[in-house]
Amino acid sequence: MWYVASDVDGTIADRVEAYKVFWQGKLGLWTPEELEGMRTYADLFRGEKFRTWKKANPDLLIQFYEESQQSLQVLEDCIPIPYAQGMLSQFQVTYYTIRKSRQEALSQQMEAVTRAWLNRHGFVGEVYFPFSFQQKILLIRKHARNLPIVFFDDRWKDVLTAYERLLIRYPDNKAVLGLQQQMTLVAFGIDVLPDDLSTHGLRVIPLPNWQARCELLSDLLPIGPS
Repeated sequence: MWYVASDVDGTIADRVEAYKVFWQGKLGLWTPEELEGMRTYADLFRGEKFRTWKKANPDLLIQFYEESQQSLQVLEDCIPIPYAQGMLSQFQVTYYTIRKSRQEALSQQMEAVTRAWLNRHGFVGEVYFPFSFQQKILLIRKHARNLPIVFFDDRWKDVLTAYERLLIRYPDNKAVLGLQQQMTLVAFGIDVLPDDLSTHGLRVIPLPNWQARCELLSDLLPIGPS
């Protein structure tokens, strides 16, 4: 039996289209054709139009970025990533996603919208809202107890960085060190791990999309998603 944990944003929920609407509403920089050609969040911040605006409005960029991360409409309008629900519905999954605001009331609203989104799209399970990647790792370890862990996250580089910092902060902690045998981190969204990747002792495997088969999923399920 595995303890199955999953991130939300970028792993099962695609924010790109919602971000396009948010940023176009704030900046009004792009033509419909330009927006249609944007496939990733980073695409919004490439190109001469955005660089010119950023140079003239550095303070507004910080303000708008924070607003985008806390926008209830963006959270509401996320699109389920294809086949994620079909795959994860075959497990008992616990979800972990960072939601934070300096305003307690807004944090509670963000959490409520996230829970409603998960329920609406068939992602059944408990959901927790850690304030950092380090806390995300520690919460997963706490809830899994002694079960082997499989953890899906598209921001797997941030997870590895957080784990490295935990090793530095708690060099003799048995629970932290034990994750090197207990946890398998599934790096969602990539085909192949970089040759020079330092995993700090964690087992890491790539999963380019929810249709793809990999060794771990073959162990967990006799068949892949239909």
